[in-house]
Amino acid sequence: MSTRKKAKPQQTNTATQFGIHFGALCPPVSKQLTGLASTEELKWLDKYANAVTLLMVQSILSEAEAHNARKRILKRAEQVIREFAAQQRKPAKKAASR
Repeated sequence: MSTRKKAKPQQTNTATQFGIHFGALCPPVSKQLTGLASTEELKWLDKYANAVTLLMVQSILSEAEAHNARKRILKRAEQVIREFAAQQRKPAKKAASR
């Protein structure tokens, strides 16, 4: 008889990579992420991205500062998408029968 343990199935990473384009000539973030988050959250992400673009175009933010701000927006977008996906996976509560 063998003393080897059965190997547990390896969990695969189901994370999906995505990218967002920022800038004055790019589509709005909300359009790029349609269906991946709530419309309310997407509106806020649009406001943040537009604010950074405006401040950069007006030379109030340097390219490095704008890059760092956009990384934070991307981090927030990832969080919003994860929360939305988790919410979508929850089964709908059934009404209690009488």
